[in-house]
Amino acid sequence: MRKVFTLALVSTLLLSISCRDNEKLLPDCTGAVWGYRGTDGPGFWKDICQNYGDCGGEAQSPVNIEGAVDDNSLEPLAIRSADSEIHALNNGLTVAFTMDPGSELTFNGVTYQLEQFHFHTPGEHTVDGFSYPVEVHFDYKAPQSGQLAVVSMFVREGAINPFLTQIVPQLPSSGQEYHDPAFINPGAFLPANLSYHTYTGSLSTPPCTENVTWIVLENPVEASANQIGAFVNKQGRNNRPLQQLNGRVIRHFHQ
Repeated sequence: MRKVFTLALVSTLLLSISCRDNEKLLPDCTGAVWGYRGTDGPGFWKDICQNYGDCGGEAQSPVNIEGAVDDNSLEPLAIRSADSEIHALNNGLTVAFTMDPGSELTFNGVTYQLEQFHFHTPGEHTVDGFSYPVEVHFDYKAPQSGQLAVVSMFVREGAINPFLTQIVPQLPSSGQEYHDPAFINPGAFLPANLSYHTYTGSLSTPPCTENVTWIVLENPVEASANQIGAFVNKQGRNNRPLQQLNGRVIRHFHQ
């Protein structure tokens, strides 16, 4: 009996040492390379470097929006949008537009500042299994706490989108950036009806930080086939696969 116990103890210690060694083998995330295909793809993100462990977590995004619960305690979105010059960067994975200060979101008593918005083609979240050709993420951050919130908006094929006519002609190619002193206002891109679904998830790209408040707008906006195609041509497919809810509740607010 003593030999069995000793062997079990040694095995446990070896396993513990092995796990720690594996953690030590992961490199620092400075200059880490990730993508959407091959060994840099989503299935490998958590093992690319030390700070990407959340990518294997239990509260990840995106998810399929289904079975949402109507919640009368939720309030309308309070979004204040300000004009910003155009600061566009194509980092080879997405086209992102950094915003000048002034645009804010207030949700559940927390005020967030809009930092940037970017595009996923096709969309990452699905609604009852349906995928849109484009999903736009408006990334917000609370200045004091650092708390993160993402307002997600779907784009479907239809009429020419007036907001996109301001930015599509100058979309930068991979590794390029573009600046224009002309003003855009992100509020002009949003749908008139701001009904939404909300849940707690993560960033959908590394480091996949969790405890992110997701606000997925229920109503899509339209864009022409050419406008949608412009983003596909510049950034390719950049959608992370769906993640399991793992018991999380999706709440619904109807405006």
